[in-house]
Amino acid sequence: MLISSEMPLACIPSSLVTRIRGFLFNFVKYISTNLVSTYVDMQFNSSVFHIICSLKLKTLFLLLGIWVSLPPSAEGQLSNILEKFSLVQNGNTVIANFSIVSGASCNGVTLERRLADDSTFQEAGVIQGVCGGSEFIEHYSIVDESPNLGALNNYRLILGFTGKSSEVVILVIELNNEYTLFPQPMDEEVFVKFNNPNNEAVTLRVFDAQGRRVKELKGLNNDLIFIDGSSLGSGLFIFQIEFTSSRLISGKFIRLAN
Repeated sequence: MLISSEMPLACIPSSLVTRIRGFLFNFVKYISTNLVSTYVDMQFNSSVFHIICSLKLKTLFLLLGIWVSLPPSAEGQLSNILEKFSLVQNGNTVIANFSIVSGASCNGVTLERRLADDSTFQEAGVIQGVCGGSEFIEHYSIVDESPNLGALNNYRLILGFTGKSSEVVILVIELNNEYTLFPQPMDEEVFVKFNNPNNEAVTLRVFDAQGRRVKELKGLNNDLIFIDGSSLGSGLFIFQIEFTSSRLISGKFIRLAN
């Protein structure tokens, strides 16, 4: 039986990989020579570890073969096992949702984050063990508890032995009491950033200081609402964000005089 391992090793330096290759070569040679009365034909080069062995050794060689990698140039390749990869802010955390296509798998997933103006990635979360592998699309989530608040955050997934994802960007705005207004006080416009991790449909209503409804926007399904204040007078206003689940967020903003 021919067993071929051609999986890129994404996180071990090439110098260490070379040392591991040498160790594995001598280790398997020792096993085949001293412990097993079967013929092992091993062809070893810079990219592929081929072993012909008995069924008795199949599991052992599969476990060993997982450490054999393609050249370091393959470490940066884009993985093709993702069905989707998206981000959503939940409070002051970021949830990375991703899916692995049916029949595909990877050995662990690491979520990495960097600032838009920084090329250095930091680990933001990890799922250990094998992900995917079934006949169905598998869905996963990783939560980043410490994103960079008030800044653009770039995220990517490192999918063990298959490569990496493309980068996805999200603006993370610090939320206090479930929402944040900016700028405040407003002149012509104001943005309301609020907590809506499930992209639930919402209705926005704006009332003046006398309680009269002066604006209403329906059917919104994101977590950032733009309020055009050009038709509003100056003074204090109250806004309400009503969710389809009957959850309610309310707050105040001030519009400056023209």
